[in-house]
Amino acid sequence: MKKILLSLFIVCSIYSFGQDVDIKKGKISINKKEVATIDGKKKVYTIANIDNVPVATIKWNFEFMPDGSKSYWFTITDLSTNDVNDVVTEGVGNSISPEKIIVETFSKGEYKIFNENGIDKDLLKTLVATNKRNRAEEVSNEKEKIEINLSEVKSLFDNSKLSIDSSGSVLKESKKVGKITFTTFINEKSYELLNSEGIEIGKWKNGIFTLNNGSTYKVEETNNPLNSPMVNGKDKNSKFFVNLVGFALKEGYSF
Repeated sequence: MKKILLSLFIVCSIYSFGQDVDIKKGKISINKKEVATIDGKKKVYTIANIDNVPVATIKWNFEFMPDGSKSYWFTITDLSTNDVNDVVTEGVGNSISPEKIIVETFSKGEYKIFNENGIDKDLLKTLVATNKRNRAEEVSNEKEKIEINLSEVKSLFDNSKLSIDSSGSVLKESKKVGKITFTTFINEKSYELLNSEGIEIGKWKNGIFTLNNGSTYKVEETNNPLNSPMVNGKDKNSKFFVNLVGFALKEGYSF
């Protein structure tokens, strides 16, 4: 089945390279040719051919994860069979409109349902009939695992008797045993976790905390006392900092 999807993807990519996509009043045009219509609300949209015959519905779904990441997917229903499947693919464009996200994703992205000939029904049928998955259930399970992991990390930190002050110093019985530093470069932020000797053991950037043993974790930047002088002295044991140190403890680093 994966070979079928790959073949269709290659053919569609070649066919629709460089498509100019436009949406006006629910009408989808590709290279200035009207090919389909889209109508709906609350993230569920019906797509129809140029004769206004409904072909499918597409729902854009997203969930915020406990580690600060986001999960996106599309639920597609083939109205000729009522077959339903969840499709995970990278969204295209920067629009906040679900309508535009759906059209741009499925005309310029990995699976090009919309092309100059209209709606690719073969690709549509393949997407809903193969690689069946219930993404909502998967996300629920992933959330539970993340929450368990974060709870474990918090327990490791609490049991270590460590504390972190608002300057980023990692303390044990009032003795400095580590440090979290903060730097910015061309609007990119990074945090470095140092041991008592000032050696970097981990670095956070773009939501990912990478330890020097190669392990990586998604960690949400909830707040940053190092960049907020007004709250210095009031933000002991920042949740964000606790997670950084906790994941280091989980990987066997000591302070």
